[in-house]
Amino acid sequence: LEETVLRDRTEAKAGDIVTSEAGEGLEFHSLRDYKSGDPMSRVEWRKLAKTGELATKNFREERSGRIILIVDSRKQSNVKAGRGHPTAIDLSAYAAERTYSALMKSRHKVGLGILGQDASNYNKSESHLMPYVKPGRGAKTRKKIEEILEKTRNTEKNRGENLEKQLYELLPPNSQVIFFTPLLDDELKDTLKVLNSHGFPSIVVSPDVTYSKDPAS
Repeated sequence: LEETVLRDRTEAKAGDIVTSEAGEGLEFHSLRDYKSGDPMSRVEWRKLAKTGELATKNFREERSGRIILIVDSRKQSNVKAGRGHPTAIDLSAYAAERTYSALMKSRHKVGLGILGQDASNYNKSESHLMPYVKPGRGAKTRKKIEEILEKTRNTEKNRGENLEKQLYELLPPNSQVIFFTPLLDDELKDTLKVLNSHGFPSIVVSPDVTYSKDPAS
């Protein structure tokens, strides 16, 4: 969780996601004809020596992402491997907190949503649909996210309804989603597939709540 792998869904601001588009960055992308004013550091001198023609190097653009962390806190995910073990919800909230800390070392804007909780119980929520913090950066966003995650660990769970509708209304354009869930029901799996097909690429972080060291058990 210290190095979160992100999908290529970005906004037009410098950041840490390497895109397929040419521009400023570190990784070589292509060559183009030299234009007056191009920095000398980007001139491809080998091509000049070989052909006598000036060319400028393009690099893959690095942009910031708008990322929503979604913690599955529904009643059906409130399970654990055995007596004395943390629940999947506790593990998911912890993983979300660690991921958030890792993402804050970059230029990404990060938000948070909690499935299976009543937003009215959270005075820091920025939506009536579920406990939610809009993607942002800085101390205010961090404080809201930390308080909501802490409250999630100590709040009664419900089943959570209309997941697809809620997420469609909440997710901002050009955002990607990291779900923290044990994936124990088909509804959430189907929601993930639909979101991905409609332009909201998703990554799943799934805590292990099995009773054995063997995942098949």
